[in-house]
Amino acid sequence: MKHTRLKLLSLLLAFCILCSFVSCTQETPADDPQTPVEQPGDDTNAPEEPDNPEQPEKPDEPEQPAEPITFSLTKDFIIVRPDEKVTEEVEALQLLGRGLQSACGVRFSKGTDYVENKFEILIGATNREASQTSLADLSYMDWTYEVVSDKTIVVCGGSPTATIAAARAFLKEVFGYEENEQTQEVTTAGSAVTLTVGTKVVYRHEYPVTAFNIGAHEISEYTLVSFNKKNAANDIIVNYFLSLTGKKLSVVSANEYQGGPAIFFGLANENGHHIDYPDYSNDRYYVVASGDDIVIDFKSSDVASEAASRFIQVCSPKNLTSEVTVTFSETSVITGIYIAEGTNSLVLESVETIEVAAGVIYEEHLYYDANGKPVRAYIITVEKGSATIATSMPGDEATTGKVSTVLEQVTAAAAEGKNVVAGINADFFDMGGSNMMEGLCVKDGVVLHGPSGRPWFGITQDGTPVVGANDFEYSRYEGQFVTAVGGSNVVLQDGFASHISVGTEWGDTRHPRSAVGYKPDGSIVLMMVDGRQPEISNGASLADLAYIMASIGCTNALNLDGGGSSTFVLKDADGNFNVENSPSDGGLRKVADGLMVILP
Repeated sequence: MKHTRLKLLSLLLAFCILCSFVSCTQETPADDPQTPVEQPGDDTNAPEEPDNPEQPEKPDEPEQPAEPITFSLTKDFIIVRPDEKVTEEVEALQLLGRGLQSACGVRFSKGTDYVENKFEILIGATNREASQTSLADLSYMDWTYEVVSDKTIVVCGGSPTATIAAARAFLKEVFGYEENEQTQEVTTAGSAVTLTVGTKVVYRHEYPVTAFNIGAHEISEYTLVSFNKKNAANDIIVNYFLSLTGKKLSVVSANEYQGGPAIFFGLANENGHHIDYPDYSNDRYYVVASGDDIVIDFKSSDVASEAASRFIQVCSPKNLTSEVTVTFSETSVITGIYIAEGTNSLVLESVETIEVAAGVIYEEHLYYDANGKPVRAYIITVEKGSATIATSMPGDEATTGKVSTVLEQVTAAAAEGKNVVAGINADFFDMGGSNMMEGLCVKDGVVLHGPSGRPWFGITQDGTPVVGANDFEYSRYEGQFVTAVGGSNVVLQDGFASHISVGTEWGDTRHPRSAVGYKPDGSIVLMMVDGRQPEISNGASLADLAYIMASIGCTNALNLDGGGSSTFVLKDADGNFNVENSPSDGGLRKVADGLMVILP
């Protein structure tokens, strides 16, 4: 039994040794652990396979878009405008308030940017960063509205006017609200909506003028050199060119001016001097060319807006085209005065001009008042020495107590061999009674009636025109006049608006008016304004009369008889006398005297 166990143990041991031998013959050699064991039929030139081959990269999963932030307006939002009050921005704020209340059913509080709020709808050029960022990208007539965050909404334009357009668009396009622009009557009530942060709309304006030239230079080459950089009248000029071209004039002081074409405003040059004209009152302004520069000169800041507006009127083309050229002359001076009250804000629309003779110019001016109603004026200007201004009377006789129409008076003078080319009525008279003129009357050096304490106009023997207010002033010239007539009010005296009777029925009522005046160079102006005919002409107050006479260049002027007496007669090229105006009585009134222009 013992021998049997030994024999089995030996066999088991031999089997283990045999297994170990077979296993060793298949191991990879120790000195080349990376070399694979060749197998029968392997291609010995095949490339090696890495133990852990790289797996191809999986594409990134696309990022899921962030959920949009949405919200609705609540009463927590405050509508905010700039603290510095601008009419159009106030209008935009009120418009937005009405529209949002209609659409959302909430009455939103309003405020200025002086106080910061958690939830704000910003109107116009507020001091908030969101407003300033939006404005930086806008030209004058551009506008935008943007939902900046769930706490801030911006509604603004490149100008206050454009801000109103932005407010209207925001209400219409977002809330569906619309109203009549004139009556504020709601046409579509709109409804509340959910707003999305990031919503933004920008309007880009196409400007009608690509090149606006003043003389030889494009407007972008000019600098506005102002008497006061902060004066609001600068904006009248700057905004006018912005609205047409989108180009903004730089505004500098005289000390900051670096040269180049300039529009001097409130001064005549970089030294701050004024134009040296006679009778240059603080109410007056002048517009004139000086080389490549334009001078808009005045002495009082009260005149600034009036002067700027007149400059814009002159620059405004009748027919707007993509390229505009406006010229100013160094010899042709544009002037006028500022009248604080009593005028009807007349704006000159057009001028028709006829050269009657050398130094004698006839003009017909068409104005429109603040309500768009027409006012027509008929004007003849006589340079000193070019013609004679004489008193006309019935039958061309130096007698009183008679009346005839102005047309009859100038025709009678022409029949006496006088080369009459124009005539207007003159003094008030006792209509229906004695027919006597009420004031001074001198014809051909003969005094037919004294001034009787009333204002007067006269021409001395050397051709000098004079306006006086009373008998005392007349006494200094008594015996010197060859021509003189009476009137009622000295509306211009030494460059100032004078006795224009503001606040009285006589001064404020718009009548047909006649006037005579003169310029500093001695030129005499006869002028008549039609009235009482709404479709033709609506007449003038005494302040209007002063304004028109000053704008022609007169520094002194007298109001003559008006109403149905007002008549303007002009000889045409064929030698016929024509009544140029439209008499308010429907026909010509007979008058006591007049003034006529007689050529040599």
